[in-house]
Amino acid sequence: MNRNHIAPQHNTLNHVGRGFSLALAASIALSACTAESEPTVRVTTTVTVPAPEAAVTPTESPYDKELREQQANEKAIFEYVSGSERNDKIAKAVASMGKDIIKNGQNAVGYFDFYNTDTGKWKFENNQGWGWYQHNPQYGGKKEQVSVGAYQMKSGKIDPKKGIMSLYVEVPNTPYTVEFTSPDHAHTLLDGKFDKEEGWDVVILDTRELAKKKNDYNKLYEQVNGRQYQLGSVGSVHDARRIDRKALGMAQEALRDLGISK
Repeated sequence: MNRNHIAPQHNTLNHVGRGFSLALAASIALSACTAESEPTVRVTTTVTVPAPEAAVTPTESPYDKELREQQANEKAIFEYVSGSERNDKIAKAVASMGKDIIKNGQNAVGYFDFYNTDTGKWKFENNQGWGWYQHNPQYGGKKEQVSVGAYQMKSGKIDPKKGIMSLYVEVPNTPYTVEFTSPDHAHTLLDGKFDKEEGWDVVILDTRELAKKKNDYNKLYEQVNGRQYQLGSVGSVHDARRIDRKALGMAQEALRDLGISK
């Protein structure tokens, strides 16, 4: 520290006051020196940042939960009903049974005729087009009705290679009928203005319930409906699978009992 800057610079001070002035100057210099040596104090303020609030998940009401589960179930049913795995399996089985009916039906159960849905004619020959090849009990032979939706050629022969659009059979010695209807059925056999459906219709009908004056739909039918938003009486995919398996089994057994299939 240079003390020269604090010495009195003017001679106006008298001798008596000189000592006091020097002492005062020394005191000031000492204070200044002390002040320079003191550290600078910095005040630090601690800022506490609050933790982010946890996301609040809205509580789902019982109604919303039930609606969500119902929509998910309906979606699963529709995906099954319209799925290629299900429809390919049914189409293959119906095609096989249909071929047996066309090939063996008349020898096994009796006379078959053909109704052309375009011309409205029942004539068996010279009635080319799509229609129903069928045996009805009033024709004689066996009492069970059997029918397939198929294509008749100009020669009068039924051509299964064109496809089997439907199959209907009464199960012998039971009150049940079984029916399969292709997604193309209405479009092909009835009117080209109809759109294709989403999947095969499968129906098991209890004729005992049908004969009652008051029919209980849940007892009358077991049905997997192939139309979108009209999925029949099924409540789950499991229920739809069960009805499909049951109907195929009943139809195959019926044709064996009638001597049409082996």
